[in-house]
Amino acid sequence: MVVLSCILAISQGYFKFGGGDAATFAKAVAVEQHRPVAALVYDNRPIKPFQLPRFGAQDFPRDLNERTGWRPVMGSAIGLSRGCWTHDVYYPYVTKKSTFGLTKDSPDDLIFKSSLTVSSAPKTYFELGDLQKAPWPKPLKVHWFYQKMAVVLDAHDAFPATMLEAISKAVGGKFVETDKEFRIDFDAKEFRARTMATLAQSFPFDPERDSPANDPNSDPMAGVARCERTVILETIRALSDADLDRLFVKKGISRVIPAPKDSPLSMAVQAKLAAYEDMVHSKVSVAGNLIETYRAVLKKIDGDIPPRIYFSSPLVASVALGMKGGGTILL
Repeated sequence: MVVLSCILAISQGYFKFGGGDAATFAKAVAVEQHRPVAALVYDNRPIKPFQLPRFGAQDFPRDLNERTGWRPVMGSAIGLSRGCWTHDVYYPYVTKKSTFGLTKDSPDDLIFKSSLTVSSAPKTYFELGDLQKAPWPKPLKVHWFYQKMAVVLDAHDAFPATMLEAISKAVGGKFVETDKEFRIDFDAKEFRARTMATLAQSFPFDPERDSPANDPNSDPMAGVARCERTVILETIRALSDADLDRLFVKKGISRVIPAPKDSPLSMAVQAKLAAYEDMVHSKVSVAGNLIETYRAVLKKIDGDIPPRIYFSSPLVASVALGMKGGGTILL
């Protein structure tokens, strides 16, 4: 087990971070706050150096978020995230490279005695589903939505439940302990909050991280994709927490959601259709006969039939539109 010697300087009045990746950052926060830390890994880009004045423990979450964009969820353990999802959960144009240029750690690297000691080395991460294989005092079950998420950990002589609490906070799940097992369950409220934050963002294309084939600057459907993001956002707004809980029992469960006339969801659908209209009347180049296909489809849509949304987990929202003369098409 490689233990990270982090780039950290502590002065009387400041917490100073000298820069580094997510593992380095988690280590620094754990040393500063004297408790276990887990951080969600978004990519392999370094976190810039910064310093925070030590005004008081209650100021740390706010100051860290304002200075870095990272949102610590405090308690006996700390979970760090940016308050949004990683690129593989939803990204409008870009396919995340599967390993971020990082190395996946084995759950064998977790050292269990009467307590847990772990310190993620630089440029490594744990995949959350793999941690189900670690020798926890009780079996660990992780909800399917979080199993592919990447985390880094730092703890010294921590209770296993405390470490799992930190992990749950980092990935946006709900930690549950029973007499027989540990669980990281789906948390509908946090899912909603992070999804809203994710869809409200503008994601810059990064040629070092992202697939060149999905560069929005050369993607003729980029305008449609932006409007599709709004359709998903308004669909999430239209769903209750109980609806989300049912949809996320397993991957791929779907539900039909009406989009009443003049509702925010209906207006988002109309904006998406307008984006398709703009595309077919532009001079963009799309492979094959797609432009002609879209043009023909748009002419057949019956605007008097209210649209519906076919939503399936994790974040897929297809628009069902009635056609003149009968039938339905999904866009």
